[in-house]
Amino acid sequence: MKQVVKFSNLIAAILGALAIVFLAITPGMKLDVPLETEGFSGFQAIFGYSETKTVLGVEVSVEVLKANWLGIIAFVLLAVGVIAGVIGMVIGNKIANLVSAVVLLAGGVLLFLVPTIANGEHETFKLATWLIISGIVAILGGLFGCFGIFAKGKK
Repeated sequence: MKQVVKFSNLIAAILGALAIVFLAITPGMKLDVPLETEGFSGFQAIFGYSETKTVLGVEVSVEVLKANWLGIIAFVLLAVGVIAGVIGMVIGNKIANLVSAVVLLAGGVLLFLVPTIANGEHETFKLATWLIISGIVAILGGLFGCFGIFAKGKK
């Protein structure tokens, strides 16, 4: 039990980093249109996405997704949570551990709201499986951080 408490902040940081990796390489959001379903990675859903196509010899750039401010906030919170978790583990600072736990929890919850902000007039975006998994992993990281804080206080 002591080993789990000792490394809980490191586990929280690893889970936060894993959530960021899932956002980078896996489909996070899907767009259901009548003819097809198109998927976008978590980073595309958060930072925006544009395509350049050649039509009749002219290159046309189309902005498919705009940058999502709520997603950017969630991403920054996850990054801060990972950094604070590592700092808390290295120097043993409870404030850094608390910051890590709180921002990982908040970032994980905000990930579930990314498609809501991306919805436009005529399109409806939905959560893909990996964005859900990223949110759950980030929330688990925050809970591990909380476990490390409160379990250490009861010696």
